[in-house]
Amino acid sequence: MKLRITSTILWALAGWAVAAAFAAFLGVSLLVGPFVGAVWGAFVLIDPKHVLWSGRDARGLGAHEATVQRAES
Repeated sequence: MKLRITSTILWALAGWAVAAAFAAFLGVSLLVGPFVGAVWGAFVLIDPKHVLWSGRDARGLGAHEATVQRAES
């Protein structure tokens, strides 16, 4: 969970910086940066498709271990 929270914060800051740079380049309000950063960070935290934060399967194995175990069978 610590990794998930840290990643969320870092992605939010990265989104903020990138969006603020584009906003400055395009001449729009710099308030776009924090908004995009918050949305980007929330997307990383929620991970709707479970691409970043895979859960445990029924046997208690992580996604990688379950794949290796199926390949060995």
